[in-house]
Amino acid sequence: MTSFKKKEAQEKRASGVDVDFTKKDQALLDIMEGKEECEEENDQERQKENYDKETAVEMRKRAVERLGETRKRTNVEGEDGGTPEGKRKRSGELV
Repeated sequence: MTSFKKKEAQEKRASGVDVDFTKKDQALLDIMEGKEECEEENDQERQKENYDKETAVEMRKRAVERLGETRKRTNVEGEDGGTPEGKRKRSGELV
C-alpha cells in the first residue's frame, strides 16, 4: 500500500505524463479513497460524541446546583433576574 502511494505521488509530480492505471492500481486507489472517507466519518462522529458529552456534563452540573449557585451563575452570565440579590420587593403598603 505504501509503495503504491509513493508511486502515485511520483506520477502526480511528473508534468505532462499521462498514466494508465491497471486494474490492480485502480482497485488500490478505490480502497484508499474508501479508507479516507471512512476515517473522515469516524472523525466527525468522535467530534459529535465529544460535544454531546460536554453538553451532558454541563446539564448535569446545572441540574444539581443549589439555587444560590444558580443565581450567581446567571448574574455572571448577564441574565439578571431583575432584582438585585439581598433586596426584596415589598408588595403591601398601607393607605
